Amino acid sequence: MKYLFLLVIASVLINCKSASHQTSKMQSNIETYLKAHGYAGDDYQFIGITEMDTVTEKDFLTRQMESVSLQLTNKDKRLKKMDSLETTFKKGLEQHPNDQMLQQNLLDITRGKTTLYVLQHKLDSLQATSKPEQAQIIKFIGMDFSFSSKGGNGAPVQHHYYIKLDEQMNVLSVGDLQQ
Repeated sequence: MKYLFLLVIASVLINCKSASHQTSKMQSNIETYLKAHGYAGDDYQFIGITEMDTVTEKDFLTRQMESVSLQLTNKDKRLKKMDSLETTFKKGLEQHPNDQMLQQNLLDITRGKTTLYVLQHKLDSLQATSKPEQAQIIKFIGMDFSFSSKGGNGAPVQHHYYIKLDEQMNVLSVGDLQQ
């Protein structure tokens, strides 16, 4: 029983050391990337990171589908209204063939309808590619990363970025959270 307890403690210590090593590797990779791509200078000072958000392929597709679905809200009503306006503008163009405003309005309607059709196709494609096993595949690991540096006047400036990492803790992309 005593040996089992020691084995459990040793296992916990190894896991903690491994997690600590993984965190320091991740922080080092992020800092190297930020400095190499001009996000951070020599006066860089680490502030902190948030807990990591592991995003699977399925999560990523679901988020994309939600975004596209929101853009397609009231699609049928919008298309019906566009068809009605298109008919009105075409009648107006029959009476006034050189009316630039009617021509532009007609072009805008056509672009709007095309955008809705493209979004619907994108949603259909995303739904077709979504499979349950994608919940096991990691797309990226995301987190908020903060650091400070000296501004132009020498005062400290805080920077906040959303960092995407792969499973090996290499930086995939950086998004500025201050915009």
